[in-house]
Amino acid sequence: MENMAVLLQIGFLILCYAGWHIWRGYKSQNNESAIFERFKSKGFIILKSIMIPDSISKTMLAIDKTKKQIGFGYYVSGKVVTQIFNAKDVVSCEILEDKDTIIKTSNGNMMTRAIIGGVVSGGVGAVIGGVTAEKTTKQIVNNITLRILTTNVDDPVKDFVFYNGKTKKDTSIYQNAIGQATEWYGIIRAIMVADVRS
Repeated sequence: MENMAVLLQIGFLILCYAGWHIWRGYKSQNNESAIFERFKSKGFIILKSIMIPDSISKTMLAIDKTKKQIGFGYYVSGKVVTQIFNAKDVVSCEILEDKDTIIKTSNGNMMTRAIIGGVVSGGVGAVIGGVTAEKTTKQIVNNITLRILTTNVDDPVKDFVFYNGKTKKDTSIYQNAIGQATEWYGIIRAIMVADVRS
């Protein structure tokens, strides 16, 4: 009899946990749709976007290639907030690995410089391979962040965390996270360069 009561309690807890995950997934999809609609209502045509989880909810990073704009969308106190920046309003874009800059583009001189490895451009391999001898002993990564600095005086720094935890550099977790961060870094840099040339 006691065993049956324990099994029922465990079953109830499993159902509650599963229900909570389903509810979170449903809410996340609704949040994403609401952010899409808010961008659309502002005339921002999303070419590409990604939802990035943060400590509270999820943040959307999106681009409108035609207008050379970058958009951020998220929820604050149950309300959709979207911010749209022209490429000229993006001061810099960089990838941080455990607070160390891996690669950075600044709008001022549009020179791309890599702090680690002297990488001027390239994909994931260039960023991953550009580690100096001084840093080669560090094989564990705790954080990979794409940081975008804008001219918005009230809220200039936008951090998009692609990985937060603890992993080795030779794992697929690291490769996927640095790959996504590098892809978005490249997209934003391309928009910045296209704006300078136009």
